Formats: sequence, C-alpha cells, structure tokens
Amino acid sequence: MAVDRVEFSEALRLLLGDNERAARILAGQPEAWTPSHVVDVPQDLWDGLNDCRNAVVHARGSMYGILRKVNFDDGPVSRPEMLSAIEAVTSSQAALERMEIALVEMVSTLEAAADAEASGEVL
Repeated sequence: MAVDRVEFSEALRLLLGDNERAARILAGQPEAWTPSHVVDVPQDLWDGLNDCRNAVVHARGSMYGILRKVNFDDGPVSRPEMLSAIEAVTSSQAALERMEIALVEMVSTLEAAADAEASGEVL
C-alpha cells in the first residue's frame, strides 16, 4: 500500500497495534530493550550549532540575492555582495569546524567515562 494512500484510521491502527506488540514483548523481555543514556550537551556545542545555523541562513540569503540578480538581469552584482556571500560561507565552515572539535571532545570524554565505569575506575 502506498504511504500517501493510507487512511488516518488505518495508520493509527497500525501504529497502536505495532507499539502494543512491542510493549508486550518488552514487558516479557526487558533485556531486549536498547539501553539509552541521557547526555548533557555542553552549552558551547549548542552555541556552535546556533552560530552554524545563522551563518548558513545568511550565506543562503546572500547567494539567493546574487543568483536572483544574475538570472533576472536585475543589475550587476556588487563587490560588497560577493564579499558578504564569501564571508558567510567562510563563517559557516568555521562554525562547523568548531562544532566538530567540540563533538570529538565530548565523545572522547564520554567514552573515557564509560571505559572507566566498565573497569570499575573512578574518574
């Protein structure tokens, strides 16, 4: 059955039915449940994500303005417009690099803590 042709009531029945089966299985076999852990994400990482999102939005807007001018002969593209677009792209790349560094550091710290816990060490 195509996804776009599923009636609401049928989709609801499938979701509830499948979830009920999963709940019954897990009730009998709790060890089958995939363990999850809450991870406290550092504020620097959230800030980096926000910086990246803002830079990408700005870059997209700059590029849209330039492309609109080029495609519709809406006047020449000025040097400041080009520099602004390049700066926005560069800023996006820098924000992504900062996030990558922060993620690697966070994952390394979490792995070290998990290894220490598994071996009975105290950090």
